[in-house]
Amino acid sequence: MNGTQTKIYAHNLPETDGDFYTLGLLIERRLTADEALRAAGCLGYALAKMNGETLGEPVSMVFTPASTYLTFWFDSTKCHRSSYSFEEAFAEAARMIEQGTPVRTTNRAGAGTAGTRLVQGIGPVALTLSLDVDVDAGPRPTPPRVSAAQRALDEAAARLNEAQQAYAQAAIAYAGAGL
Repeated sequence: MNGTQTKIYAHNLPETDGDFYTLGLLIERRLTADEALRAAGCLGYALAKMNGETLGEPVSMVFTPASTYLTFWFDSTKCHRSSYSFEEAFAEAARMIEQGTPVRTTNRAGAGTAGTRLVQGIGPVALTLSLDVDVDAGPRPTPPRVSAAQRALDEAAARLNEAQQAYAQAAIAYAGAGL
């Protein structure tokens, strides 16, 4: 090897013993919007093997400086679980989020598609998948900290703006009085 090591990330994947209607996907890295949609696509691809309802677009996407949180509506009661369990689907989804969907072996999807992936992965990430989440819950971005100097500068700018407006009003009134 060339001295570099592949970093192994932990995946917290739920065990399911009942039905669920919402999913939460927490990725321990701030993603771009494109990466977030690719992660959602990989999760949807893995769940499609359940032959049920499709995953669809995320209901919400929250981007914080250190993580990305996606929530989805998903009715698990519409899935067939005879040969493929949710636990297997979640484990496969975690792998696909990192590596991408399986490599196509034929050109059935169009000329030149053999050897490509439907959805590219986003690379190694730590992730947590939760069931029956509150779609309005999850991490919320914190507003950036404003320093005392920035606050003082903003207040001075507001006072300057008020003074300029007062000057403009006085100039208009003076010009009107001279007529």
